Amino acid sequence: MTIFTFFIQFLCVAYTFPLSELFSDQPFFHIDSAFHWYQMQLAANIAPHFIGYDPFFAAGYPGGVTLNLSAHMPALLASLLTPVVSVSIIYKCYVFSCAILGPACIPLAASLLRLSFRHTALSGLLSLILWWASIFHWYHTAGMVSFVMTSFIALPFSVAMYQYLERDRNVRTLITLGIMGGISFFLHPLFPIPIAFFMLAYVCTSWKKISLQRMTTLILVVSGISLIPNLFWLIPMFHYAGDPSIYLKGGQPYQKVVDANLLWQELIGQFHGNVHGAKIYAPLLIGAFFSSIFSKNRSMLQIARCLTLSGLFILVFAATGASISAIGNLQPNRFSPVGYIFLIIPATIGFYDAIQFSKEWQNFFSKSFLTVGVAVIVTMTSYASYEMVREIGYGNWGHYGFPPPGVRGMGEYSKWILNFLESQTNTQGRILFELSSGRIYDDAHMTGYYAYTSDREFIGGSYPYFHFTNFQDGMLFGHPINQLSKSSFIDYMKIYNVGWILAHSETSKKYLDSIPTLEVVGEYKEFKAYQINQALSFFTEGKGNIKVRSHDLIVLSDLQGNVVTLKYHYFPGILSSPRSTILPIYMMDDPTPFISIRNPPRDMTLSLQ
Repeated sequence: MTIFTFFIQFLCVAYTFPLSELFSDQPFFHIDSAFHWYQMQLAANIAPHFIGYDPFFAAGYPGGVTLNLSAHMPALLASLLTPVVSVSIIYKCYVFSCAILGPACIPLAASLLRLSFRHTALSGLLSLILWWASIFHWYHTAGMVSFVMTSFIALPFSVAMYQYLERDRNVRTLITLGIMGGISFFLHPLFPIPIAFFMLAYVCTSWKKISLQRMTTLILVVSGISLIPNLFWLIPMFHYAGDPSIYLKGGQPYQKVVDANLLWQELIGQFHGNVHGAKIYAPLLIGAFFSSIFSKNRSMLQIARCLTLSGLFILVFAATGASISAIGNLQPNRFSPVGYIFLIIPATIGFYDAIQFSKEWQNFFSKSFLTVGVAVIVTMTSYASYEMVREIGYGNWGHYGFPPPGVRGMGEYSKWILNFLESQTNTQGRILFELSSGRIYDDAHMTGYYAYTSDREFIGGSYPYFHFTNFQDGMLFGHPINQLSKSSFIDYMKIYNVGWILAHSETSKKYLDSIPTLEVVGEYKEFKAYQINQALSFFTEGKGNIKVRSHDLIVLSDLQGNVVTLKYHYFPGILSSPRSTILPIYMMDDPTPFISIRNPPRDMTLSLQ
């Protein structure tokens, strides 16, 4: 059934993607996908190094495979396979592969538990429904590809740990778990969270017979094997963790809602605002509860209770975890559908147990109640199956995820912006681009594509809430733009060498219209483009030329002065050739210092170690 589930998912994804676009040059851009495309392009350009300096955003910041938490694997593949294969094709193949592999993990877990064919077949069907007709499909089409994939991997991984703790004494199982854990942790750093809740549930349901020696061995060996190969990105991550341009320290507001009502609202299938329920949730929970209470098979009863409790722990964590600020940074709300993954196998056991009991029970009222309950669950599951079919279909109706086709051409906003950048700007100054939380420009975080394609530097970030220099929905440099004094605004424009501004919000446009040194040079729908009447230079102190600047390379020429200070940010590990004294210097209230070079040679290059 694992292979059959894989085959059905392949057909569905091939139809919606569609398969004909898999190896085309057409990019896959929707919400975070465009951002990941840029991360991959950066990783490819700095290869064979895993970390490098990106001058295209935030006046320079570190990036690469090791500092790319949500797309480690695509970035690594890009660094290994380009230029033989284009970044767009690599990313599309990655997205396609994760989509077809995810649901197959559930019948695989059922097979590991040696469940019957009918149980395994039903688990495969439920996994397909959950992947398509829930927020999971939105996650996947929005670019959270690795998270969705590792969420499905978490179930067979947990089941394999359960098997080891219960009956398997094979050392190869530990090694295999360690290797798979290392790969999954590399795919997405949040992979261990559902595993931790599973282990907690196992302790709660099996505490009378737990072997501390076996559990300790499992935790130490699997954790050790998983962790060691991931040190190559963990160490750089902590090395740069103190800088706000990398990890934001609570700056992103995503998936942090604290509301216990989410539990029942999502359970009954509501889908609006912060509530992301699905029609399949209630049948899964009812079936899981039934098997955890009434299952006659002792081994099935034990695994049903363990997995059901795991799912409940995850659901409570998803709804309330952000009440603790440090945990809020993990975006707990995203784990809500993960809890229902852990309910699939108990639900399959419960469904068949309920059918069997409805035949065996002789009491009229009990038999009638159970028969009606089974009919209701079958009806709800059938409707969820109908929603899955609609989700796959091409049509002008509501979808959980991005409606097919997944791969589409460039939107009108992007065409106008790229044309403006090409015809109205140059490389002598930077672009101050106002990001949109609602992604008005073609429903994607497109600035990475804009900057790289046009060879222009953007002073903000390639993603919202990215850096102090961010400009988003009327917020500029950490302040409401209309609360900035005009003199401070002019000073900011100078230290960041901004030559042009693109704004969309009414607040920003009203403020910018009041600045006398700005000239309107273009308009398109919500966007208004301005040019700043000021001398453009990438030097605050001293003189020189930026001869070349690309990923992890800034070539300086004709430098003059005992001290040369650049309008690029300084980070530990910046190297110069020939070697020179490079010091950090702070400007205004930017928490990241800038590069200052003492007694520079006439020509030199800069890169990041």
